[in-house]
Amino acid sequence: EYHKPDNASLLFPAVACSSDAHVFRISAQLSEPVQSELLQTALEQVLPQFRAYNVRMRKAVYTSYFETNRDYPRARKDWARPCRYLSCENDDGFLFRVRYWGNEIHTETFHALTDGTGALYFLKAPCYRYIQLAHAGNFTKEQAARWFGLEHAGNVRDGYAENYQPGKMRAHRRIKACRLTGKLR
Repeated sequence: EYHKPDNASLLFPAVACSSDAHVFRISAQLSEPVQSELLQTALEQVLPQFRAYNVRMRKAVYTSYFETNRDYPRARKDWARPCRYLSCENDDGFLFRVRYWGNEIHTETFHALTDGTGALYFLKAPCYRYIQLAHAGNFTKEQAARWFGLEHAGNVRDGYAENYQPGKMRAHRRIKACRLTGKLR
């Protein structure tokens, strides 16, 4: 299964490099240290719900496309420089990373995948599921069965194309800002 990237998704891979990675980070802070096994379980459980995140970027002859990634990303301890270059060959082919350190959970997302709002929606889901797994005794049966943070999980669309409204081109007046007088040397 594959889908076509929007215009921004085609642009960012072309201009990203190690000095300007186009990767951004969103973090959540918990009140207790993160248990890596539970975070990994939570990530594996919610990722299939997010079709837009469960992809790898492939290159065709003249363009790129997103293909469903059958692997699972690994939640790893945060040890390296944040927001470093995210190549399609590393990080299990995913365009995001999930990292943890102490009581913090971070997602680093390549801008071709989503914007900040989409990344925030994604971060909430494994965090909610992690809390449900870590504190299973504090939830009723109904609360434990309901997974929170999946309200926007199936949202795979190009917001720009959906909201763009072509209009008439307006002619712009040209006004000179400053006139200098005198001799040109």
